[in-house]
Amino acid sequence: MRLLPAALCLSLLGACTASTPKTPGPGDPKPEDTGTVPSTTTTPVVPPPTLTAICTLDEVNALRARCTVEIDPPGPVQVAFQNADGLGGTRTHVSEESLASHEVGLYFMTAESEIGWTASPVSFPEVSVSGTVVTGAVPADATLAVLSSGVSTADAFLMLSPCGGGMPMVVDTSGAVLWYEEISERKIESLVLTEDDTLMIEGGVEVFHFTWMGEELYRVVPGPETLHHDLFRKDGLNYALFKERLPLHGREYDLDGFYIFDDTGAVLYDWHLIDHIVPPDDPDLGDGNVVIDYSHSNGLFVDDDGDVFLSIRHLSTVLKINGDLADPDLGEVIWTLVGDPDEADVISDFTLSSSSGFSADFRRQHNAHLLSDGRLALFDNRVGETARASILTLDPAAGVANIDQTWDTQYSCSFQGSIWATQTGNPVAHCAPSRAAQEFDLGGGASPTYSLTLSCQGGLSTYIPRAIPLSLY
Repeated sequence: MRLLPAALCLSLLGACTASTPKTPGPGDPKPEDTGTVPSTTTTPVVPPPTLTAICTLDEVNALRARCTVEIDPPGPVQVAFQNADGLGGTRTHVSEESLASHEVGLYFMTAESEIGWTASPVSFPEVSVSGTVVTGAVPADATLAVLSSGVSTADAFLMLSPCGGGMPMVVDTSGAVLWYEEISERKIESLVLTEDDTLMIEGGVEVFHFTWMGEELYRVVPGPETLHHDLFRKDGLNYALFKERLPLHGREYDLDGFYIFDDTGAVLYDWHLIDHIVPPDDPDLGDGNVVIDYSHSNGLFVDDDGDVFLSIRHLSTVLKINGDLADPDLGEVIWTLVGDPDEADVISDFTLSSSSGFSADFRRQHNAHLLSDGRLALFDNRVGETARASILTLDPAAGVANIDQTWDTQYSCSFQGSIWATQTGNPVAHCAPSRAAQEFDLGGGASPTYSLTLSCQGGLSTYIPRAIPLSLY
């Protein structure tokens, strides 16, 4: 019988009996492994959310706007904004919660300017809504006369207005007002920026904690004593300097202390200078029943261990104090740094030297605090000389302290002042009575690389206690 060809077998029968596959031998080529597994699922395509947004000028503040952003499905949103003419940088404020409706505040904007804004989902920035808002004129207490020169590594400065009661405000490096907050309290002495990017002020007895959008976080009276000069916030705790009037040596003395309190105003600890330093019965301090302003502390700073640095102006002294609420030695003085032995009735724990080219001392200082590199910065007001900005290295174990760097401000600065670092580390020295801020190059150079002096355009100018450099972008 004749066999059908294989092709005919396929044609007529649709299939032929398959032969048994040959098992590959040792010398045979291996079948190709493609390394792929057929996919049985597909990634769903997520449709972009829908978005609506509107921004309007704040009803009570000419340099703030409030944006309402609706998103479906709910998710985080962001609003970017800048001057419509393209000048200046772009800020982006984010509302991070997965909500269907968001309220986003805009601030740090120039007066009487058209501001362009764009709202979008954080996860889908290509889906956006845009518009503009026009800012208004600043109030009289924020109307300034400005002198500026050079280039700053800061974007702006937080300070109190030189007009009237000391309105909190932010100005850019040209002196243009970017932010202000109208406060009804009497003249403000203390204005600080916290680690939470919030603000604290005090006006005598009450501490007011609020946001850049003016939202009140708390108002508390932490104790019966008069508050003055400085505040601080660290790890959810609040610190405030106070002075108390005490009878001593047949006279009355104003001595200092500080409160540690929570956000309800409950005092967790109060420290009193009189428990550690007792003023001498010295006729040179005053005769009769004159109130003696013996210590006049002016600066608070709290480090990462919770220890408190207290600057005492009239003693030209800085104390480091145990601030650990759980430590049995809470309140004990860890060390004492004296800048001028002739000004103090206490013994220093350090031998003070200077490699800065200036004298190995400081007098009537303000704003003593630690920099990010662990060194101590202070504004050295001095007496009968021009003020200095100084940075010191301390070695408590060895009992030595060295003034590493000093810059002469060329200003006589008899009271108040500050030294803060910009984001690049450059020191900004500010003399309160002259209302002059100067930035110096941390790497060297005796002359300022930038200066800013503000006055009240509409009347008598008061002093500005401090100028805090800000990074806005």
